[in-house]
Amino acid sequence: MSCPESTTRSLRLIRPSQWITQPWRNGGGITHEIHRDGPADAFRVRLSVAEVKSPGPFSRFAGVDRWITLLEGHGFTLHRDERSITIDTPFVPFSFSGDELIECSLVNGPVRDLNVMIDRSQARAAVRSIVVEAEARLTPPAHAHELYVFVFEGTLAIDGIALEHHVLAVGPAEAHTITGRGRALVVWVSAKT
Repeated sequence: MSCPESTTRSLRLIRPSQWITQPWRNGGGITHEIHRDGPADAFRVRLSVAEVKSPGPFSRFAGVDRWITLLEGHGFTLHRDERSITIDTPFVPFSFSGDELIECSLVNGPVRDLNVMIDRSQARAAVRSIVVEAEARLTPPAHAHELYVFVFEGTLAIDGIALEHHVLAVGPAEAHTITGRGRALVVWVSAKT
């Protein structure tokens, strides 16, 4: 079940004090679950923040599309098959399949990262990082029915509703105005067709 949340107009706000801390599925660390739609073993949408303090394998999530975004630290390298990618730029989402066997090594010390997971049999997502300098319009793509906005840094508001650092706003897929100065991750979710 999702974390407790507060509701403001058409947006639900989930603050860090409401996150649920739990061990990783593979037992190698902890995650702070921000939002989950559905049961733990069959969620449709899940957002969480992981604290990675040592190298090791990622948990596999068969049938799940994943996006990972560096929040804090010097970065990490994902090793998959014979390919590796280093993620060392904060606030830039990287997508991969939860079906993959992935090992993670740290660039230079612990990191925190944001994870977005979507069960591809039930939904699809459009995920992007945005920089807001004063005002931006969030316009849903065709067929989207949900919006998730996670504040990376800065002072932002959606439709006049103030959002603090690391707050997740959840709402319907309709046009919204985001104001202030800062960075955020925007996730539009649509039902699989």
